[in-house]
Amino acid sequence: MQHKRSEWPPDNLVRTDMVLAVLRALDAARDQLRWQQSKLDRVLNDSLLADDFDDDVGEDERALAHLRQAWAAFRQVGGVTADDWQRWLDGKPIDRLRQTGRNKRHLRVVASRPTYLPLRMRKHLCGSDGDAA
Repeated sequence: MQHKRSEWPPDNLVRTDMVLAVLRALDAARDQLRWQQSKLDRVLNDSLLADDFDDDVGEDERALAHLRQAWAAFRQVGGVTADDWQRWLDGKPIDRLRQTGRNKRHLRVVASRPTYLPLRMRKHLCGSDGDAA
């Protein structure tokens, strides 16, 4: 019994190399994001490795607990980015709406008057002068 070739993928696909390159770049970016997230977790949980940072990390447990509380408060107010963290440390508000542009959407217009048929349709349906008999 011979194995039939499926219709997909067809032999004449274009830009497959480009798609493959972008997918590989996305995979690398995801790996980098996972690595950075694990690094942040180590900063917040005092399991730093010697090569993670150059700074002295000899803080006591109370200071680390205080950092965790601050991080939770930062996340609770919507902080996500480094700019958000800096604004939060400076005592400035983090405004998610202004940064995402959600307030730039226009309102939809709602018609409050009754709908009328166009004059041409009224003449055709109701007679030559447009009045109902």
